[in-house]
Amino acid sequence: MRKDPLPTEFVAYIQRLASDPRVQDPRRIFRGLLIRWCLWRDGENSNALPGYSTPPPEDKRTGFPAGWSQQKFAAIAKEAIGTAAIAKARTAVLH
Repeated sequence: MRKDPLPTEFVAYIQRLASDPRVQDPRRIFRGLLIRWCLWRDGENSNALPGYSTPPPEDKRTGFPAGWSQQKFAAIAKEAIGTAAIAKARTAVLH
């Protein structure tokens, strides 16, 4: 199985979404980004995704862009949530 790296800007965008308490669920993030990808692919340029200059092509095996999976997005989100919690705890200790 080949691993396709996600653009750095796109990973940062997922992390920002995961850091928002209203959106934290990785499944919700994944579904929302799939919807945006489909709309962008269908010509809705207002749904362009950070880190991509054109809609990423569909991986015929998964039906999603290459490198996209709920598991990968969950790992990115978990990292972002953990980093945010550490920063919050550090701030609380220092003040």
